[in-house]
Amino acid sequence: MAIQSHFMPASSDPNQTRWSPVAADAMRLDEVAALDRLGGSSALFAIILKSFVSDLAAYPSTVQAHLRRHDAVAAARALHTLKGLAATVGASYLAQQAIALERDVKSGTADTDAMVASLQALVDCALPVLHDAVQRHAAA
Repeated sequence: MAIQSHFMPASSDPNQTRWSPVAADAMRLDEVAALDRLGGSSALFAIILKSFVSDLAAYPSTVQAHLRRHDAVAAARALHTLKGLAATVGASYLAQQAIALERDVKSGTADTDAMVASLQALVDCALPVLHDAVQRHAAA
């Protein structure tokens, strides 16, 4: 299993301080499930995937900006949106981690810098996989 040099919380428990490596293999897309959710429309999948990829890189800075303004509601909303979009395109691991981060934001006990760093690590691992999928579906 390929391991990135980024770290994620080892548990969804906001009181945990252990961190574990993000496995690049965990960023696989379940394109079959995504296409099923979209009624089998590969054209719609390509459009949604391309839009998601173009917006994904902004999520860490958006969440960080909300948290710096002490706006946990907006940060949680952004993470909730990320979760839904990731699930729609078949990025299940990213969706699961967004759920955990959203929960941490709502609890108010999470380390903001560590949370944003873990979100950035997730995005950094997911983007190459998503870019590859965009290229495959653009060519189809």
